[in-house]
Amino acid sequence: MRKTICLILALALLMPAAGALAVDQPVAPEYIQGKITAVVVAEEGAYVYDDFDERKAPVGALPFLAEVEIKTLGLGWCCIAQEGVQGKRYIRTYNLSFSDAPYGNQLAIVFLQRSKSLPMHREPSTKSKNVTKVPDGQYVVILERGDDFSLARYGRYEGYLQNDCLSFRDVWQTPVEKAVLQDPNNPARRTTVNIRSADRTSGVRLKQYPTLRPLTVLQIKENGWAEVETEDGLHGYLNNVNNKGGTWLVMDENAFSLASPEETPEQLMARLAEEEAQRLAEEEAKRLAEEEAKRLAEEEAAAGAEEAAEETAE
Repeated sequence: MRKTICLILALALLMPAAGALAVDQPVAPEYIQGKITAVVVAEEGAYVYDDFDERKAPVGALPFLAEVEIKTLGLGWCCIAQEGVQGKRYIRTYNLSFSDAPYGNQLAIVFLQRSKSLPMHREPSTKSKNVTKVPDGQYVVILERGDDFSLARYGRYEGYLQNDCLSFRDVWQTPVEKAVLQDPNNPARRTTVNIRSADRTSGVRLKQYPTLRPLTVLQIKENGWAEVETEDGLHGYLNNVNNKGGTWLVMDENAFSLASPEETPEQLMARLAEEEAQRLAEEEAKRLAEEEAKRLAEEEAAAGAEEAAEETAE
């Protein structure tokens, strides 16, 4: 009995101390999740397109230092979000600087051989808690490059990735081509082509990409493999030559000598702003005319009612 009482007293004395330890113990802050943003670094501004194809006329432009939200990353193109625009909008990646990342190696590709995804850690250590996992072949923005780990941003997540599993890449400065994947023996046939992590059949299969869908071709290598980007932001390689010598990618033969738009981005922005101002003025004039017509109709109706009332009184 005496031992039991002593044990209870000892626990009672230890409980406040344990509580104090629990309160004073540093608590890991809730991880902040943000968006990938970029700033236009082209001093003359940058064209915006409704498709990832420079042969089409631009539908707008962004001024120098304009901030944009990135929806899909790519070495050649980025899909961006624009306020008030429902459809997709694209901008060449070389016109952008991502968040606080320095110029130069701003993007990296997750490059794995034995797993499907790479853990992103809160701290530069494999023992640190995972923030998320980045699938093989996906792009990340490099914010700070370290010796073993780099601080990166993937979608709305930010954390550390192992450098050994990253392929650091410069953005694509040269023209890129939009192509459609098509069976060379039967163009209407629906099938799939393997997109791999490397330009060889031993590369990990990242995705089976369906035919009759577009993608971006960064380059076609001498060995017949093409470096490509898909619409959903996957980077990889596909064997462009089939077993009968045909090619899967259908491209414009003049794709790599693209003509520049006649208007500079500044001129395009000025013209679009003028057209928008004219449209708003026309809408306002139409609204005022409709209000005036409505007012006149109401006055005419009121006058008619008065006349009818006078005739009735007589």
